[in-house]
Amino acid sequence: MKVLSVFLAIIILSTLFISCRDEDELIAGSPINIDLPEYDNIPVIANINNNFVLTLNAKNFNYNYNDYLYFTNDSLVISITNSRSSSSNSDFILFDNLNEEIFSENFNTDKVVVKDNLGGKVPARIKIKLENYTGMLNIVVAVKD
Repeated sequence: MKVLSVFLAIIILSTLFISCRDEDELIAGSPINIDLPEYDNIPVIANINNNFVLTLNAKNFNYNYNDYLYFTNDSLVISITNSRSSSSNSDFILFDNLNEEIFSENFNTDKVVVKDNLGGKVPARIKIKLENYTGMLNIVVAVKD
């Protein structure tokens, strides 16, 4: 549990640090400038046993992602950080193995969401829909240790 807490704190703090810096300022020693257009609209996704992570820096991006998840228990934490965002209709939905919706959140406004109880449900499938999405998005779904 301590490792997960540290991991979530790092993600949230790094997102806040990146989103609060001046546009022209680069992190000293950083090999890339993620504000360059060539890094826009490339989602980075890790979907492994008991963990799902999506990170995205987007400009006017349309995207649909549907996939199965590999969780073995219901002791989870969900962390979503959505900053500098605008969208016409974007959302994130988790489903259980009966295809019932167990969690959802929209990405139409800036927000930070942390949830650690899904009422005993185990996520089995994920759906992410982005319509004309602009912003920085980080989603983490992980088992608590």
